[in-house]
Amino acid sequence: MFTSTGILRYEKTNEYYRCVLDIDQELADYYRSLVPKAISLTRQRYGAHITVVRPYKEWPTNLEAWGRYEGEEVSFQYTNTIWFGRVYAWLDCYSERLEQIRSELGLPLDLDELLRYEGLYEPPMKPYKKRFHSTIGNAK
Repeated sequence: MFTSTGILRYEKTNEYYRCVLDIDQELADYYRSLVPKAISLTRQRYGAHITVVRPYKEWPTNLEAWGRYEGEEVSFQYTNTIWFGRVYAWLDCYSERLEQIRSELGLPLDLDELLRYEGLYEPPMKPYKKRFHSTIGNAK
């Protein structure tokens, strides 16, 4: 696995909570460039990131912890295997710190929502409890 860092960002509206780790866009651009041109893959809608709290899908139960680590630089590991689903292409990402933040917010460390949507599942690498991901492109 490879190691990189990102910056933690929180967003709250009347409709949702969203927390992401903003990562280097060049990481997604590089891996997308490795995909053969015969596979139509466009850049992801948002800048490169790892979702920590999914908007409209998850609501933290411990709001005292919300926003506590805004701007924190967080280390993560990622694999260089590009996964392809029905719509998205992504890299698996892992971070004990992101797991801690989710737990502190009262959120589970269960199956990644993208993997559920794509119908794919592999357990996270040990010692990690959660498989995060970073989308590198989509076939929309």
